[in-house]
Amino acid sequence: MRCHPLNYCIEMSTEERNELEELKKENQELKTQILYLQAELDNMRKLIEKEVDRAKQQITEKLVVNLIYVYEGLERALSIVREDKEDPFIEGIKILFKEIEKMLEEENVRVLESVGKKFDPFIHEAVGYVNNEELEDGTIVAEVARGYTLKGKLLRPARVIVVKNKKSDNR
Repeated sequence: MRCHPLNYCIEMSTEERNELEELKKENQELKTQILYLQAELDNMRKLIEKEVDRAKQQITEKLVVNLIYVYEGLERALSIVREDKEDPFIEGIKILFKEIEKMLEEENVRVLESVGKKFDPFIHEAVGYVNNEELEDGTIVAEVARGYTLKGKLLRPARVIVVKNKKSDNR
């Protein structure tokens, strides 16, 4: 006999009890399955969010690298313009240059400071070597092209000239 909390009892046959136990077991299995599927759905959602973030980061990096090339081209163009000459076209180029510079700063693009520092193969690319007995081997003496980072991640290594002194042979 099975009694309900509201004080009424139900007579159940063995077959009905077995069926009830079977249904309870099936109910528990379904609850477990639901929990498993919810966890799997959460994991899938997190994975998709990660992939979307990674894709956004890659697109941002590519756009920023292209913007850097435009920025450097404008910088070279402005470096050969005479300052005493007033030209609306040149003024427009200067404004554009400043806007791109501001955009790069807002995206946390940073220029790698290299000259005078020790060569680091993870952020520098040696494109030439010079002999300079006054400086220690591995010191960067010139920068051929600036390097950049985006939010701490290397976008482009600095192309540099490094001190590499010839060792004297005392044999």
